Amino acid sequence: MLPTPDPKGRDVGEKKTYKQPRSGGDVVIYRESAFSKATFLITVFVTLGLLVGVVLSLGELDTTRGLVLFGLFALLASAVLFFGVNLTQLTVTVTQRRVILAFGLFRKKLRRKHLRAAEPAVIQLSQARGLGRRRGRDGTYYWATDGGPGVRLEVRESDEKECEFYVFSCREPARLVNILDIEPRE
Repeated sequence: MLPTPDPKGRDVGEKKTYKQPRSGGDVVIYRESAFSKATFLITVFVTLGLLVGVVLSLGELDTTRGLVLFGLFALLASAVLFFGVNLTQLTVTVTQRRVILAFGLFRKKLRRKHLRAAEPAVIQLSQARGLGRRRGRDGTYYWATDGGPGVRLEVRESDEKECEFYVFSCREPARLVNILDIEPRE
């Protein structure tokens, strides 16, 4: 098979076959991480604002009101920091058997044998309803770090189930679609 150039003219590689390791594990074929600057900045500034509230409430720890404010600001700062850290970086991993979308602890594992189609896409945040893991206006599942290039997957787990669509951020969608190399199915 001849190499297929992507829109930027680079070689996106040939179809390769990978041997399964002796340990029975899964070989990683492709891995990419996308960083969301917007989520990072929102997390930093909101956490800093809440930490100011924590510091200001330290002077009133001897009163019930001060303890409640301290606890509330500390809890909110911890929650914002937790979700911000877990929604700042999207990692897309393709193995021989799966496509794994991961925002920190939040993961979605899709079996490659259930993939029906893959195509480059453009993520519009208005359609995705924002950043992070979202269900779009059309029912598509979005894993977005920002608007721009991405990949759209059509997934059907069985004949009885409806197709689900996933769109996720990706720097080189044409290359990833070529790597997935999904055979047309009936």
